[in-house]
Amino acid sequence: MNNLSKEKKQQLLLVSIVTLVILAGLWFGFVNAQKQGRLKYIESMKATTDKIAGANKLLLQKAEIDAQLEKDREDLARAESGMSTFNATFSRLISVANDYINKGPTSLAGFDTSKPVEKDVLLLPGRFPYKAAYMNVSLSGYYHDFGKFLSDFENDWPYSRIQNISIGVPAPGDEKLSYQFEVVSLLLTNTAEAGFAK
Repeated sequence: MNNLSKEKKQQLLLVSIVTLVILAGLWFGFVNAQKQGRLKYIESMKATTDKIAGANKLLLQKAEIDAQLEKDREDLARAESGMSTFNATFSRLISVANDYINKGPTSLAGFDTSKPVEKDVLLLPGRFPYKAAYMNVSLSGYYHDFGKFLSDFENDWPYSRIQNISIGVPAPGDEKLSYQFEVVSLLLTNTAEAGFAK
């Protein structure tokens, strides 16, 4: 190396630097890219293997899932058997209210209701497969009698609820309060049956 001229040494140094630059470029351009691609491929294979294992596990549980689905459908049918259709809701409400008012000593009287109006239920919009009948009701009576009526009604009729209660002050000399409220009853509809049949 000492026998080489200064010019040759510089050329040799330049060739060495260019060679190192080319090798580094090859490393980062090809080898490293291939290594990264291989790592991504291995991760992709692992994800696919995990999906296949999950699918195989579900296939092994198919009979159990089918049995649970059938049980859930039976439970739903049993629950829906307590719901009424739109046409039956109004007469049912009148009958139920009269039963509560007449079944024992109570101050409740003057039961009056509007015709039911069928509306969408504002619960899980667009995904709740039932409609509801909304009815405005008014009656009068002592506070404790109304509380018992409210408790009994909602315990006995799980598909109906009372909301938007407004209590009026009695006239002078009268201890009975006036109550206005809304009864909301879930309705059994064809859309409900179709929604859960899927």
